[in-house]
Amino acid sequence: MKPNKHGIVLKLLIVSGFATINTSALATSIINNSSQPVTISNGLVTEGATSTIQPGNSFDIPSTWGDSQHLYARILANNTPICVTQYGVSKLPTTENQQVTTELECTSYNGPTPTPTPTPSPTPVPTPSPSGVRIYGNGTWIYDAQFLDGPDGAAYTKAGLWSPNLNSYNIGARTSSKITQFFTYGGDLEMYCRGSGEADLSEACTSKNMLVNYYPPSFYNTSLTLAKLGDSGYSSSAQYKLSADKVNSGTNAKVQIIPIVDGRLDNPASSDYLSAMNRMTQSEAQLLADNVARIYCADNSVSGVQFDLEPFDFSKSGQQYFYTQIAKDFAGQNKDSKGNDKFNCKNEDHPDGRSFSVFTFPSKVNQNLVQSLNSYNNGYVIYSLYDLPDNAPVGPVNSPANYYNLVLQEVNKAINSGAYFQLGIPAAASVHEYESLNGKVTGYKQLDYVKAAIKAINDSGVRANPRFLGVAVWGWSKYMSYPPHSTNVYSPSHPPSDVLQYLQQNM
Repeated sequence: MKPNKHGIVLKLLIVSGFATINTSALATSIINNSSQPVTISNGLVTEGATSTIQPGNSFDIPSTWGDSQHLYARILANNTPICVTQYGVSKLPTTENQQVTTELECTSYNGPTPTPTPTPSPTPVPTPSPSGVRIYGNGTWIYDAQFLDGPDGAAYTKAGLWSPNLNSYNIGARTSSKITQFFTYGGDLEMYCRGSGEADLSEACTSKNMLVNYYPPSFYNTSLTLAKLGDSGYSSSAQYKLSADKVNSGTNAKVQIIPIVDGRLDNPASSDYLSAMNRMTQSEAQLLADNVARIYCADNSVSGVQFDLEPFDFSKSGQQYFYTQIAKDFAGQNKDSKGNDKFNCKNEDHPDGRSFSVFTFPSKVNQNLVQSLNSYNNGYVIYSLYDLPDNAPVGPVNSPANYYNLVLQEVNKAINSGAYFQLGIPAAASVHEYESLNGKVTGYKQLDYVKAAIKAINDSGVRANPRFLGVAVWGWSKYMSYPPHSTNVYSPSHPPSDVLQYLQQNM
């Protein structure tokens, strides 16, 4: 570690061996040998509880503040961050002891450790009431689009494309490894108002210019016909539900259909159909959420909706208003003048309403979002454990060993976030975890990444966390290309047989 001008001592326990790591044994003591108090909090979260370490005292960092090689802390002296790395916090190795001398320089240290200051209690998050819609289960992303002219050609959808594969997987899987949540592609949102869709910034958003593309035709551009597009998101939901129910006696898996609603809020003006979501007024955002609820709750096969609207940013008022209203609508709490659920989200088949989830990284989650997700006990987060680290540029491939440590760090962030969550793993190629790119082989197998992810999940202890809702498997598609609809093709595009066999017994 680079010497620092402030006075603390860092004692770190030595741990060795990738295969024999026990994260519960990790401990890092920070000793304050300066003449002034220092404060410390969890470096993996932005709103963690803080402890003050007086001169001559020490503090033991919990193992959940990092991974097998490093622990992360936010340390301040006189309200100024100290021992800061490129990560913006202190990154403390588990291989050496450190101290800050009376000259306020960090050096190696082998001396005794004072009695530690008690670990700070985390900021309390109200425990949500039990909910029948936010249940444990493993899920998977499913895309029925075919590209008859190659990955950069037009997409044509065939509903139920991957049904035989998923049913076969469930027949051979142990009970805890079955995939019981199908994230079928359920269409997108399009806005032709507030500057999106070539509309003027002053054009207000209405039901006519905010579109939810689940049922056909529902397209602003009437030239997009079923003959060109193939089956709709509704068709995919119906086909997967029908197919899974038919083989239920053989799979013993009661499958939930949870359509994905996707969209980009950061496209260039020439292809922008959703950036207005960040600029919506409260009434406009509530109207869009009501339209979504009206569309998806009309399909009784739908148990919930997953929102993959990127970049996810709950600090944007439009997104806050939208997701807060979704929680209310999906819980069946948006009533008409007679006290009835306006959108039939809550009915005999769905007595607790429908669930909703957002796809993002733990770093994007704050307590305002957690409160919104818990407001009706029906919201959760799907955390990405692929394309790591968060915000990394497209290009470098992760080694499985490095990927293990990145996953462990993300899982610990997830545990500390306070939200209910699933964890998404790369059973198929992602842009940082893949076997080949345009035919050029990396030397790594997708199975290596899956084994590393499952090991990190198991080592973290997250399976005992009451807010952990299961594993989400990426993913099933004809091509995995990035940028989308390009000839830049990553492989494999769906889980290979060895990955499926491993997950059947280990997920």
